[in-house]
Amino acid sequence: MFRVNTLLKKLIHWNLLLVPIGAVTEALFELFSADDQSLVRWVLAIQGGLVGAAVGLVAGSTAALTNTVFAGPLRQAGGSERFTGLVVSAGTLAAGLVLLNL
Repeated sequence: MFRVNTLLKKLIHWNLLLVPIGAVTEALFELFSADDQSLVRWVLAIQGGLVGAAVGLVAGSTAALTNTVFAGPLRQAGGSERFTGLVVSAGTLAAGLVLLNL
């Protein structure tokens, strides 16, 4: 079973990494994809940044939870927790941002 302090450390680590990435990515997408006036573009960029930060928070939490729960099997298989977290978080972040912009 996993320890809570290990989960909290991994949550902080992954969320500090992924929340800004999600916020900046979505804000830039909204800023450059809007065809409206200048003020509307900036409002959309701010809203996109907030939503992107939420998607980054979900992606970071998913990566931390996956790495914490499956740490034992990953070690037995010789896998990397960082690579697993990177794959899980990148997939979650990409899927969330694509679904937001359909």
